[in-house]
Amino acid sequence: MCYVPRDSSSHQSSPLQSSMSSAIIGAPSLSANSETIWMGSQTGKLMIHPTSNEMAHKVMEVINFAGPITCIEYYKNQVFIAVEGNVYIYKRPKDSAWDLDNPVAFRIHDGDDPINCMCQVQQKLWLGAGNRCYVFNMASSRRETHDPPNIQ
Repeated sequence: MCYVPRDSSSHQSSPLQSSMSSAIIGAPSLSANSETIWMGSQTGKLMIHPTSNEMAHKVMEVINFAGPITCIEYYKNQVFIAVEGNVYIYKRPKDSAWDLDNPVAFRIHDGDDPINCMCQVQQKLWLGAGNRCYVFNMASSRRETHDPPNIQ
C-alpha cells in the first residue's frame, strides 16, 4: 500500500482515459489533482482508491498483473510497482493525469525470490529479493548494481 499525493504543480484536473485499466462506474476520476492510495494484492490486482472519507470505499481504477504485487513506492510523480522480479513504473506528466496505459517495465533480477521490499533514498530505489540487494537509479532508469552482494 502506498499514499500518492496530488501533483503539486498541477493547475487543472483532467480525467484519465485508460484502456488497460478498468474505470469503476460511479467512482471519482483519477486526475493530477487526486490524492490516492495504491493497494496491491497477492492475486495481482492493483487498486487505486481516493483518500477522501466519503469516497474511500470506492475503487477508482483496477489493473491486473500476472503475479502478486509485493511492494509499491511513490517518488516525484512516479509509482514503482514490484511484481516478482520486475518493477513497473507508472508516470504522471506535469499537469496531467496518470498514464496507466504505458508503464515502463524493468527486470531487476532473474532469481526465484520476488522483490519483497523497496525503499527510496534520494534518486535511488533500493530493492531486496531473497538475500540480495539491488539499487535502481530512478533518474537514469537503470540498475546500478550488476552483481549484487550475497548477504548471508
